[in-house]
Amino acid sequence: MTDGAAANQQPDERPKLSIVVPVYNEEQVIGGFLAVLEAALVPCAPGSCEVIFCDGGSTDATLQILSKATASDLGLRLLRCPKGRGAQCVAGIEASHGGALMLLHVDSEFAPQTLAHILQSLDAGTEWGCLTLRWPTTGILWRIGEANSNRRARRGIPFADQAPFMTRYLYDRAGGMPPIPLMEDYDLSLRLHALKDENGRQLRPCQLPDTILTSDRRFHEGGLIHTALLMRRLRKLYRQGTSPEELMRLYKDVR
Repeated sequence: MTDGAAANQQPDERPKLSIVVPVYNEEQVIGGFLAVLEAALVPCAPGSCEVIFCDGGSTDATLQILSKATASDLGLRLLRCPKGRGAQCVAGIEASHGGALMLLHVDSEFAPQTLAHILQSLDAGTEWGCLTLRWPTTGILWRIGEANSNRRARRGIPFADQAPFMTRYLYDRAGGMPPIPLMEDYDLSLRLHALKDENGRQLRPCQLPDTILTSDRRFHEGGLIHTALLMRRLRKLYRQGTSPEELMRLYKDVR
């Protein structure tokens, strides 16, 4: 079901970039995110971006806040779909119209020029890329964690908290994202990582220098080192064939 409408757009016009944002009970952060998003849309050409919020059944004020926001002329849309990040993202992607796709977490912040830089990168021929991760907490262990995450992304495995973006052609070529409740972004990155160019070389993502300040609430909940080791274990189990449903038992929802 779709609530709200995209900005006035002619039937033959397509946005360059469709931004898909899964949400669930985010009333504490959605207002700030909308302000960040609005500031980032201003430098972009009208109609170049569409933003699709995919709500998985929020029971707080998230829906009311988003319903009001979609009444603006910023090109925001709201979908209601079953809970599960993979299913929510797939619903948003299937409802999108852009020539390129971007996954974005609602507990993120970025500079006003960031979306314009992504559009410029796509115009320059980038097939897929991501932003540079930053966490708000200070300390050497957090900087090491950031460096490791950004190194992993440059090698071809960015996660959704690094705002991965890609052409729709490449997304389709990779087989799309599975509608699973966990590891959906990891699975997609593994698919993209396996692709080769016409010369048989690996298609590595372009990591833009633009930073994305991503919430580290999950790491505070379980402890930085413990949570990092848990996530590594979950990825290994997933590669070994453990179902996402089984992995969910080890993965605590921090909302």
